[in-house]
Amino acid sequence: FPPGSTHSTFASNPLGTAATLATLLWIEQQHYEKKVMESGAYFLRQLETLKKRHETIGDVSGLGLALRIEVTKSDRFTPDKVLADRIFEAGLAGGIPSSRGPMGLVLDIGGHYKNVFTLAPSLDITTAEIDLGIELLDRLFTSCKDSK
Repeated sequence: FPPGSTHSTFASNPLGTAATLATLLWIEQQHYEKKVMESGAYFLRQLETLKKRHETIGDVSGLGLALRIEVTKSDRFTPDKVLADRIFEAGLAGGIPSSRGPMGLVLDIGGHYKNVFTLAPSLDITTAEIDLGIELLDRLFTSCKDSK
């Protein structure tokens, strides 16, 4: 190790250590791990249902609340960056009709071909918020596919 690479003036600060410990204890008391896995499983089931409705969703996967949606051509295999970009832009533009009025949706694009939406919602997301997100994604995939 080069000099200074294993030590820091601010490492092991008692206040920071106490705050971290309190946070970890709170997470344990709230059963966060279980809640996150349950919410993630629900979200993934909803994404699987969304995939069945849209032939341009090639794959959905995730663990906990780290999820992904692969945007493809209608063969469910060939990456479709153009459609992913169209959905991304429409989400940012807002005005997506929903059960709660017009809304927008901020998405993150990744993947080798830049055709994968990565989803990492708040660990406190509710099933109602997941349902709203699915509703917005459904409308985006429908409207953007039809606007070629």
